Amino acid sequence: MHIVTSIPLRPEFMNRLQQLCPQDEIDIVNPIEQYEDTLGTAEIVITYGTDITAAMLDQLKQVRWIQVFSAGVDQMPLRTLAERNITVTNARGIHAVPMSEFAIGLMLQESKQFVPMYRHQQRSEWSRKLEISELHGKTLCIVGTGAIGQEIARKAGVFGITCIGVNYTGRSVLGFEKVYPYTMADQALPAADYVIVVAPLTAETRHWFNKDRLSLLQKDAVLINLGRGEIVVETELAAVLQDRRIRRAYLDVFEVEPLPEHSPLWQLDNCIITPHISGISKMYLPRCISIFEHNLNLYRRGEGLINIVDLDKGY
Repeated sequence: MHIVTSIPLRPEFMNRLQQLCPQDEIDIVNPIEQYEDTLGTAEIVITYGTDITAAMLDQLKQVRWIQVFSAGVDQMPLRTLAERNITVTNARGIHAVPMSEFAIGLMLQESKQFVPMYRHQQRSEWSRKLEISELHGKTLCIVGTGAIGQEIARKAGVFGITCIGVNYTGRSVLGFEKVYPYTMADQALPAADYVIVVAPLTAETRHWFNKDRLSLLQKDAVLINLGRGEIVVETELAAVLQDRRIRRAYLDVFEVEPLPEHSPLWQLDNCIITPHISGISKMYLPRCISIFEHNLNLYRRGEGLINIVDLDKGY
């Protein structure tokens, strides 16, 4: 069996793969487009997903399974993959711990005002004039109730936060007091003190958070986007923030990354920008390798894999 990885894994991870697959050929193909001769016999591909294009699939003539070391697959040629009956598995759940901690950290910053406190310190200024509040008793609306959303809800419950959710069907999910379908978000968003977006990017969610839905938020609401930048219409959010129709936005993802210097979001004092880092963790690759190891054992036995992507739905 021939396995290729377009992820330049460190020696310790390559050694682990070689121990898992002592009889198999394993090659690093990075950048993938420079290894045409190697790709032709690959049965399994390990990738972050962004380098798998329709043209690249023409080179991968024998591929049967692609393991993506990421949760999102929105940049992959899903239709072509489906037509060729290629199994795609992702790293669903890999971000639940770091991103839920990041989300809670942002809400704590908003309620306890650590950044303004530090600014006072830099000026040697003893000031207690800060709008410090509590998370206890607040309502959090989480758009996207998958693994990340569920872990945010679980952690938020410890702080006495009431969690409501929004997903495709409105199906109930553990940890949420109530879940609404996307078509009924107008019943969820107005109740929220905090809104956290962790939904996948699909045809239905692209530009879903537009000016109409932003207008449903209360004036003191805080919007946190950790999902995909394209879910929120940035120009319309910028206008809402400029007019102070919501309290603040914390944005970790953007329609174009890096965020262009000319974006008005940089200059808004009620917009906090982080450079797509909410999922970063030293445990990221070890967890991904564990998922691949589990799936590889299932694959060898001809059993169903975990984290299979529905290529029609896109997640």
